[in-house]
Amino acid sequence: MIFAVFLMAGVGFAAIAIDGGYLYSLKNKLQTTADAAVLVAVSELPDTDVARTAAIVMAGKNMPPGEHGMVLANADVVTGNWDSATRTFTAGGTPLDAVRVVTRRSQVNGNAVGLFFASTLGFNQVDVETAATASSQSGGDACVIALDPSTNDALKVAGNADVTLACSVRVNSTSNRAIRVGGGGACLTASSIYVTGDTQGSCINPTPDTGMDPIADPLDYLNPPTDNGCDYVALVEVETDTVLDPGVYCGGIAIFGGPIVDFNPGEYIIKGEGLSITGNSIVTGDEVMFYLSPDITGISGTNPPQTVHMAGTTQITLSAPTSGEYEDVLFYQDGNTPNNFVNKFNGGADMELNGVLYAPNNLVKFAGNSDPGGATSIVAGRVFFTGNANMGSNPDTVMFGPGGASGISLVQ
Repeated sequence: MIFAVFLMAGVGFAAIAIDGGYLYSLKNKLQTTADAAVLVAVSELPDTDVARTAAIVMAGKNMPPGEHGMVLANADVVTGNWDSATRTFTAGGTPLDAVRVVTRRSQVNGNAVGLFFASTLGFNQVDVETAATASSQSGGDACVIALDPSTNDALKVAGNADVTLACSVRVNSTSNRAIRVGGGGACLTASSIYVTGDTQGSCINPTPDTGMDPIADPLDYLNPPTDNGCDYVALVEVETDTVLDPGVYCGGIAIFGGPIVDFNPGEYIIKGEGLSITGNSIVTGDEVMFYLSPDITGISGTNPPQTVHMAGTTQITLSAPTSGEYEDVLFYQDGNTPNNFVNKFNGGADMELNGVLYAPNNLVKFAGNSDPGGATSIVAGRVFFTGNANMGSNPDTVMFGPGGASGISLVQ
């Protein structure tokens, strides 16, 4: 009898350890599957049929039916509306911007989880389910995105700066001064403004939607370009007319004194002193991408250190690649760069920058009489417009990468 008692106790402990561990692992996999399925479904809205099919296909890839049965049924993919303020999902609600899915290993789906040691105690199978909700968070046409999660002035418009956008602004900071507009004639106007925290200033149009869920980094899928070692070891100083080729510039590039410079198409890996274009220089480049390596030291004599500096009466026309991994990405500052580094576009420069300025951990600053011109979008840790800086942006510049600049993210 004593042996029988200890045997049953041993079986019980084995059931807890082995069956419990298995169920824990399985639930994590169901959750991962739900997350992946709901994200791909939201990207297909407003077509609910396509969204439902995409979710089921994704679930099948993560948990093959041959091994797990159908973990996601048609009825468990529900479209509707997500209210950020109340954090509630309404099935069938409008505008249609969210999806909720439930993944199951259950009797209802005909794939309940069979147990091992627990079956000897009379527990043969158990139901396991998880859920996930994702939203596209209105404001998918964002062309200025500030990613810093907590700082004051994540987006600042000061002096006489006038920022007028035909697209949306998204600011992730939870600060009660996440957006600050003030001083002189500073104004911020956009098609819509969404901020996780709050704003300070009077000339902000339309009235921002506050308390919004933070937007996911739309370009976090990017990988640094291949670095096969220095093509140019020292700082490349350009004072005469020339053509520059793609490559690894370990000392950086400095263009000054008024030359005419053309960048051939390709990827430019910039280290050392970064990229400086000043004086009366005329600079052009089509199908170019400038990658600012975390090995960058910053432009000499600038405080805080600057990785990009464009100033003076320069004329600059640069356009991003139109295909490939870096499609529409003009500047890509590695997220591992210390956050005190600044990308500064300063007074007097006549610029046409066609593409995204991407600096997820750093500041992008337009100062003086600068204007990025062209079809420019900004995705940065922080974004400043000061002095007489201006910006007007075409909604066609919006970026959509995996996960999307549309603001697709998990909300529940």
